[in-house]
Amino acid sequence: MKNYRSYLQIASEIDRVLKAQRLTLRDCVDTYNRKYQDDIANNIKAPLNKDFIQRVRSGKCKVISRRVVDLCVFLQIDPYDQLSEVSAIQELKDIENLIRQYPVLESGLLRLLKDIHRLLEANLEKMPLSGEVV
Repeated sequence: MKNYRSYLQIASEIDRVLKAQRLTLRDCVDTYNRKYQDDIANNIKAPLNKDFIQRVRSGKCKVISRRVVDLCVFLQIDPYDQLSEVSAIQELKDIENLIRQYPVLESGLLRLLKDIHRLLEANLEKMPLSGEVV
């Protein structure tokens, strides 16, 4: 299961997106509720209101609920933590352990990792810097 970003990171991102898209709270609420009216009618999603968005946006909503995640998805914000260097290293250790358990996987996994490395190197200059919007 993925971990959510901190409520302050999500609040900051929601505030940034609302400003960038020049969405008022009312516009955001109306657009969201209209877009998901069938899901709201069938109790699949909860409707939004201005107070809720303002609480989330200002960082006063400290719990990342399904409703907050739905708002993030609507605003095209990733609510999940990105892999950190520590978890990337752990993933590589997990692959190494798999190879130890199943040596038959070694050549295929090594070939795959080399291909990934080559692709990354070839496209590194084209990749956005951390935090840069493409």
